[in-house]
Amino acid sequence: SVIARHGSTTFKAVCRVSDTEGWAVGTGGVIYSLSSSSATQVTSPTIKDLLAVDCAPGVALAVGADGAAVRLVNRSWTAVTPFPVAGALLTATRLSTSGAFVAGDGFFYSLAPTGVWSKLAGKSGLPSLVVRGPQEVYGAFVSGTGTEIFRFDGSAWGSSLLRLTGALGGGVQTGGGVVWGGTLGAIVEGR
Repeated sequence: SVIARHGSTTFKAVCRVSDTEGWAVGTGGVIYSLSSSSATQVTSPTIKDLLAVDCAPGVALAVGADGAAVRLVNRSWTAVTPFPVAGALLTATRLSTSGAFVAGDGFFYSLAPTGVWSKLAGKSGLPSLVVRGPQEVYGAFVSGTGTEIFRFDGSAWGSSLLRLTGALGGGVQTGGGVVWGGTLGAIVEGR
């Protein structure tokens, strides 16, 4: 999906930590630093399209086409250890206390702070994640004209928690719950 365009760049994802720290990523590996008053392009270690980004104070991870994965370290972006699956299209990433989770259609991995990838139970149709902890990850799985929410317990995806018509896009943790937004005005909240 397209968030915005600027010149020849199509932005694919954005994350916000505060009024003074946020990131936007897009085609050609473009990365912009965001604040409430400016957007400044920064040096990117990749030319691959970046499709998802997540951030916390001083930390960020962006992923995308051909297994591209880059992270913010000491205020500059560096390439992560190459993704273990050649040509993978990575569409979701979420930071966690133990590093990060990265997903795509049929791919689900954790990335340790040391840069080591660990394969987890993959599942087809996974475009979006919400992470509450290493043993509490929620995924929105698209199949045909519907979406199902599943919970990952640290080792496997459980049974479907909810099925609805339409597609759920991004989800966020808010207080003690998880909220997803989607097509047809769908808003789903779980506690």
